[in-house]
Amino acid sequence: MTSAEDTGPAQQTAPDRDATPLEQAIASGQAGDSDMNDVLAQFVNAIIIVPTATEVVTDMNELQPVLFDREGTPMLATFTHIDRIPEQVGEFAKYAVEIPAAELVQAIPEDTGLVVNPGHSEGFEMLPQGVQQLSADVRRMIEQMEQAQAEGQSQQAPAAPGKIDPSSIPNF
Repeated sequence: MTSAEDTGPAQQTAPDRDATPLEQAIASGQAGDSDMNDVLAQFVNAIIIVPTATEVVTDMNELQPVLFDREGTPMLATFTHIDRIPEQVGEFAKYAVEIPAAELVQAIPEDTGLVVNPGHSEGFEMLPQGVQQLSADVRRMIEQMEQAQAEGQSQQAPAAPGKIDPSSIPNF
């Protein structure tokens, strides 16, 4: 997690910058050039932006994220880039934190879903069940990587890669 940033006003149109790898993956999936596995692979390895009402310095428990209501289901708002945060969100959340998506999904309460880039075409939603499945799969992948690293160190083999590859995760 990095330090908080002032959210400031966001652009509602296409940003004057190159698309992030996650935005590219989402657009590719929406165009039918890839599937949700590709999007999730990019997502779990991405650093995402979470608007928050309070400044978060070191403890993620200080995070007061923006939640949208989707037919009675709370949906945590995240963004692929600081310029994707709409002005309306900035009115409620004056700060934002950058956090690894894999870390965030493990911290989301089980009754809460996730929405990436709400209000923008390059986005997606994940209902609570999907978030919990992704969280469990991320935990399992991390455990497998840590076990492989521990075994590799005892055998002087190279360490396991530091990124999560959800293409090998079932149920996506």
